[in-house]
Amino acid sequence: MVPEIEWFCFVCVPQREQLTKVILRSLGLESVVPQEFKFIKRGSKSLAKAYPLLGPRYVFVGAEGGFPWEARNKVHLITGFVRQEGKPAVFSVDSIKRLDRISKNPYNIPISTSVRHKSLRVGEGVIIKTPPFEDHRAVIVEVKRGRVRVFVSLLGSAQAVWVDMDLVEHE
Repeated sequence: MVPEIEWFCFVCVPQREQLTKVILRSLGLESVVPQEFKFIKRGSKSLAKAYPLLGPRYVFVGAEGGFPWEARNKVHLITGFVRQEGKPAVFSVDSIKRLDRISKNPYNIPISTSVRHKSLRVGEGVIIKTPPFEDHRAVIVEVKRGRVRVFVSLLGSAQAVWVDMDLVEHE
């Protein structure tokens, strides 16, 4: 019987997520850094730049047979790990696959079938209807040009995320 891979989340030095991922892979561990691509218009060119999807410093690590303590101690870029009830938090394989799929296909923009909400206001609670934050509760902090900026609670901290208005609904 093949042992199943368990997924954990390491916290690393800011702006060194990709380097940490490469080092962890050289140690024989699966690793994923979820990213989102933002497009910047410079003159007549449009450039794509990758940013961490969940905010800086998070690297997901898959290991067989429990938490990879050896990697935690060997890689100097790792500063900690995400905990749940004092133990390393285990993430589901489905959530890691979803985050990885979004990172590999930045053009996979979901098409909404809901009616656009015109009445969204700052401070209101909403539910996000698009992966990777599907069914997460969030609070609106800014409304701008058909998009809303919401605070989502991820990994124990609030992260600001831009979402199209038609991909959220009132609580």
